[in-house]
Amino acid sequence: MTAKTMQSIAAGIFIAACLITAVYYLFPNDAAANPKTKLSEKEMKAALVAEGYVVKTEKDWDAQVAAVEAAEKKANKAEKAANNAEKAAKTASEKSTKAKDKQKEEPKTKTETQPEEKIVYRTVIFVASGMTSIDVGNALVQSKIIPNALEFTQEVDRRGLANGLKPGMYEVQSGMTMDEIIGVIFP
Repeated sequence: MTAKTMQSIAAGIFIAACLITAVYYLFPNDAAANPKTKLSEKEMKAALVAEGYVVKTEKDWDAQVAAVEAAEKKANKAEKAANNAEKAAKTASEKSTKAKDKQKEEPKTKTETQPEEKIVYRTVIFVASGMTSIDVGNALVQSKIIPNALEFTQEVDRRGLANGLKPGMYEVQSGMTMDEIIGVIFP
């Protein structure tokens, strides 16, 4: 580049800077000069609501937060009460089981001639969609209906009924035979 070219570029930059400065100082900013662009509180609320915003005062917000906190406390109290009731039921069940175990352990005298009582467990098995015969067998063992889930599953498989399990509620008891239980659950 020659010196003349450099002078021309510098002169162009100087002229552009002068023009920008003149425009900046000679023509006022429309937003600052126009008092109509300043919105009142009602106009601001209306504009925000029109755009889909929710406008609340601090007092309304605090009331809403307090209501949510109160609802959470109430839900926590209900949950604690349910947990306490569940614990009480579990404790009662454990006491009952211990009493039954104690009765079983107590030696009987020769003078007793009463027949031995047999405990029969009854339960309702809820079969949900997607459950397998293994799941049902485990539920039956847990309910003390059958002694072994594997035997139940193998018997169901041997009969070819594994795919015939339908969702529903089935009532069974420990006195039933394997055939009877399978007949109830796999109709």
